[in-house]
Amino acid sequence: MKKTETIELIDRLSSNLQPVRRRGSLLGIAMLIGAAIAFGMLLFTLGLRSDLFQGLAESAFWMKWGLALTTAAMAFALCLQLARPEGRPGWWPIALVVPIVALVGFACIQVSRLPLADRRAMWLGDSAWQCSWCIPVLAMPLLVAALVAFRRFAPTRPRLAGFSAGMLAGAVSAAIYALHCGESAPAFVAAWYSLGMLIPALVGLIVGPRVLRW
Repeated sequence: MKKTETIELIDRLSSNLQPVRRRGSLLGIAMLIGAAIAFGMLLFTLGLRSDLFQGLAESAFWMKWGLALTTAAMAFALCLQLARPEGRPGWWPIALVVPIVALVGFACIQVSRLPLADRRAMWLGDSAWQCSWCIPVLAMPLLVAALVAFRRFAPTRPRLAGFSAGMLAGAVSAAIYALHCGESAPAFVAAWYSLGMLIPALVGLIVGPRVLRW
């Protein structure tokens, strides 16, 4: 590419840059729309847990929401970093997995103290299969919304941008699914909620270069 063409390209990109606040607002609105759709899907398919108000007083519920919302906050910050052409991921990808790694570590310590016969039940609970596919399915409208928002930005790392958008979608979806899920074991949450968040992140990693190309 000639020097003049490079300068023209930079000028075009610079003219379309959006302030950080506007990018955050746009992505936030996209997440709210996606979350509303995902919540509607949950209501019409699985429904809320019957003891939801009682569950709100339990530490297990806030453990699940803590994992999901902390991961969502980290993923949101990473998305904003990658929304700029000059944006660098920095240490945000590491911060993104810290809540998951912390909970996995705690769960491993807890399970190691149980008799061998009880460990499998602790990891699988009563709804491992349902959890592993429900969170990714509920995350799809959130992922679509995040990618649509990203197309208004100018990411230069579309694969990582797709991954962060997928992780954001999966984390918000996990928070929504927690309104139905009655599982309370840290080992269950560490295994299946983390898997549920990772699947849409991998989908975003794959489709990111295709849908975020500019």
